[in-house]
Amino acid sequence: MAVAGERAPSIAPVAASPLREVLAIASFRRFLAAQFLSALVNGTLRFVLVWLTLELTDWKPAVGLVGLALGVSALMVAVPAGAISDRVDRRSLFVRLSAVTTAVLVSATVLVATDRAGVAMVALHAAALGALLAAVSPAVQAMVPALVPRERLMNGVALQLISMNVAMMMGALAGGAAIAIAGDAGGLGLLAILEGLATVLMLAVRLPESPQPAATERTRLRADISEGLRWAVAHEPVRSLLGVMLVVGFIWSGVQLLLPDLAREELGTGAFAASVLFAPLGLGMLTTSLALANRAAVARRGRLLAIVFTVNAGPLVALIGLSRSYAFTLALMAVWGVGGGIVMTMQRTLLQEHTPDRLMGRAMGLNTLGMLGSFPLAAAVASGLTAVVGTGPALVAMGLATAAMAAAMTLRRPILTA
Repeated sequence: MAVAGERAPSIAPVAASPLREVLAIASFRRFLAAQFLSALVNGTLRFVLVWLTLELTDWKPAVGLVGLALGVSALMVAVPAGAISDRVDRRSLFVRLSAVTTAVLVSATVLVATDRAGVAMVALHAAALGALLAAVSPAVQAMVPALVPRERLMNGVALQLISMNVAMMMGALAGGAAIAIAGDAGGLGLLAILEGLATVLMLAVRLPESPQPAATERTRLRADISEGLRWAVAHEPVRSLLGVMLVVGFIWSGVQLLLPDLAREELGTGAFAASVLFAPLGLGMLTTSLALANRAAVARRGRLLAIVFTVNAGPLVALIGLSRSYAFTLALMAVWGVGGGIVMTMQRTLLQEHTPDRLMGRAMGLNTLGMLGSFPLAAAVASGLTAVVGTGPALVAMGLATAAMAAAMTLRRPILTA
């Protein structure tokens, strides 16, 4: 039996490879399935909301405003949610928040189906959904070290990222297909069904028992949050790794916001063809994450992270902004995904290895803040640049800025030696 509060214990090898060994853990398989569906909702949501906004108005800054609504709410709840996930049962927290998310998606579906949705209503639902998705994310990330042996953490992280990131990338494809088949309401209805299934699947996950502090021992939530922030700022490479996620979230959000409009205006595509552009990104991430999931170890992980992040993240996006060929854009997205799989796996593995269990939820809350909370910044930048120079040049500018930030963030000793 697991000792309360400790990471998942080591287990005797039961399979011929690290990948199969981790997948032999039943609760981890159920966890992967549940978070895959929830991540599919997350990935589809942004595409559906962006496309719905484009259908409702020709005012281009409206997309950025909806993005701000989605991201600002995430910005507000990510860190407190991390602190809460260190206090309560993380599986139960996921189940409750997922059920509420399902209800909000049903509400949005009904409003769109009855032609009562306007930009303001879309923004309101985006704010609610952004808050809910950000609130559950720290708990999901913090569950992995409890479900797999410590020596298989990189493999567990890689598998979770395969599930989560491929789902998020493929979500755009699912959203585009649903919109093409059943309209905007159909896309939202699909999300409600998927989130409901995720709720049911998570009920079957079993985590090692973790002691919860008695009421008399608990500090105020604000004190817990402050402790987590102080620890993260004071410790390297944690501080730099969280910065990496902030930059990743910025450029990914920019691509999510601008690529659909670029596809429609410059490449001449409809909703489904625009959504297909995200599929090679998911496939590229799947390729590298799967390779990492089946490796027993990777040497010089920090150096690998720094090099790939600097070379891959920004320059590829700049080229996407310059491309006027649908096929070339598909190829660029695939290459971007290959590098993204390496960056995401190394960043999360190193972050969790350098974080004590009692602070895991708070560290993952800050990680979520970087990914989701950067969305308002990206939305504001994308909206402003698009209004001045257009969609393609806006992507180029954001890509070049990302390349500079990636180099400054990772080509330093704390990351290179991690």
